[in-house]
Amino acid sequence: GVVGGNATRGDEITQSGVWGRLSYSLGQFHYETDGFRENNDLEEDIYNVFTQVSMSHKTNIQAEFRHKESDSGDLSLLFDPDCFLDDFREIKQTNSTRLGLHHAFTPNSDIIASVSYKSVDYEQPDCFELDRTGYSAEVRHLFRFDRFLVDLGLGYFSQDHEKTYIYPGESFTQKGHVRHTNVYGYAQLNYPKSVTWTLGGSGDFFKGGIVDNNQFNPKLGLSWNPSSTTTLRVAVLRAFKRTLLSDQTLEPTQVAGFNQFFDDGEATESWRYGVGLDH
Repeated sequence: GVVGGNATRGDEITQSGVWGRLSYSLGQFHYETDGFRENNDLEEDIYNVFTQVSMSHKTNIQAEFRHKESDSGDLSLLFDPDCFLDDFREIKQTNSTRLGLHHAFTPNSDIIASVSYKSVDYEQPDCFELDRTGYSAEVRHLFRFDRFLVDLGLGYFSQDHEKTYIYPGESFTQKGHVRHTNVYGYAQLNYPKSVTWTLGGSGDFFKGGIVDNNQFNPKLGLSWNPSSTTTLRVAVLRAFKRTLLSDQTLEPTQVAGFNQFFDDGEATESWRYGVGLDH
């Protein structure tokens, strides 16, 4: 058998500039490989346009468009190297548009807002086609005091999807609509100076999936620096898995350095318990 990669190549190009209060970035990424066995190939392209305008020393607005497309065979890595599908194909195309706002009311009070629209076309030829479109709106407010920080947020997400199953001589289409509202609040306290306490919670209200779910998620974290070179971290938290289209979020994604969002199945409930020592 062949070990290693065959015909693997890629490139990445970024061009950016700043004119006064306006800045921008144009990016392109390409990657392709034949893989290490039959039907293990992958080709991927990403294009990105980003711009930001400083309206004043307190307010910034930004806009971004991203396009991604990929075409691949069977990329599964199983114990038996001969266990794979030689006719499996996966084709995916994603477009996303995002608008963002940051405004500083005072040096101790900031608000961040984001509105985005995303579409995904996913296909396994001769098997099924899946089209997803959705939008999200989020706002987050941060208050900073001497040793105290309060982080509050609210989000709403709506998704429509249409999945067409393809059978020999016929097809069947299934449609659905998902609505997801989330609220959260995190508080961080530095007391004593070497210790940071994190206490918070979030609420998720999810309808339209395989199951409807309303869930409260407590968050508890501790980070202690007994010396300048050592950090002890502890966390206990509960999380709720968002839909694929709403994975990108303004909500804090970690507590005391422990990630709380993973690529689980949609609407998964999970608990995480973590202890970490960094030296």
